[in-house]
Amino acid sequence: MLSIANVASSAQAASYYEQADDYYSKDRSPSQWSGQAAATLGLSGPVQPEDFRRLLDGQLPNGEQLHNAAAGRRGGTDLTLSAPKSVSIQALVGGDVRLLAAHENAVARTLDYAETLAACRVTVDGVTTKQATGVLAVAQFRHDLSRAADPQLHTHCVVLNVTQRSDGAWRAMDNEALYRHKMLMGALYRSELAREVQALGYEVRIEHHDGRFELAHLSRAQVRAFSQRAVD
Repeated sequence: MLSIANVASSAQAASYYEQADDYYSKDRSPSQWSGQAAATLGLSGPVQPEDFRRLLDGQLPNGEQLHNAAAGRRGGTDLTLSAPKSVSIQALVGGDVRLLAAHENAVARTLDYAETLAACRVTVDGVTTKQATGVLAVAQFRHDLSRAADPQLHTHCVVLNVTQRSDGAWRAMDNEALYRHKMLMGALYRSELAREVQALGYEVRIEHHDGRFELAHLSRAQVRAFSQRAVD
């Protein structure tokens, strides 16, 4: 499943991602940078809070401030990719940590596609057009709890509002294509995850015509028992 939402440019927004109340994963609940723009900016490995906050506010690691990075701007776009409940149960309660890697691989392939959608707006002589850039800076935060404190493996992929033009200039990222391709990216994540879990020896049970699935050995009643929001 994929949900998408804009992220404000504020320390409060940063804290939401950094202060994960993970119970099952504990030290196995990492953050990481991904995307070609992040690499160009020298960002790799775990996400450092100060780097993340500055980028939300339009400030690059070299101190450069993005054009029009004013108060109230969009800091980024949160693409949240959530594993099926049965995968979360098997990984976090059943202890099959291979499924964490399966989820991460599916997330990575989905973000590879998202990067092809990267673009910025260019204005020449009063005429504004879009220019494909193909590079993103993404801060990933993997969590393991739903808001109802059920096991729920999911990754917040915060696509920062920055991309690099072909001439090397850094500009705000046009996120319209991310919203337009939401359903496709969700389907891509599900298909890649299904392929990963089947390669590990699990059978899947298709639950919906859009490809949503659960692990076949866990019944619907077992899945429902770990889904408090569905019961309420």
